[in-house]
Amino acid sequence: MNNESRRVLSQRARREISPSNSASISSLEQLKTSAIDQIGLNVHVVIAGNSVEFPCKLLTGQHMASKDQSTLYEPIKELDIMLTQIAAEAEVSVDLMPGRNDPANLA
Repeated sequence: MNNESRRVLSQRARREISPSNSASISSLEQLKTSAIDQIGLNVHVVIAGNSVEFPCKLLTGQHMASKDQSTLYEPIKELDIMLTQIAAEAEVSVDLMPGRNDPANLA
């Protein structure tokens, strides 16, 4: 770019940033600052597998007593409470991906 081109561009820039446009520039700066602030607030939590642990003695493949069934579902209830708190209090979306040991087929 030669000197003449630089001079013309500089003059155009000065005209565009005149006092009458300063309010527009200020508004754009505020919008940019607000957008930058919000970038840090948007969070997405992904839990990738094996999020609960069950007592091994209960996983025998046999029919379980109702007391044992209650014990089996306790880790799932605790995980549900924790995920609800994360989603509600931190205002983030949560994705839960089942792992090999997670009960992905329990209703």
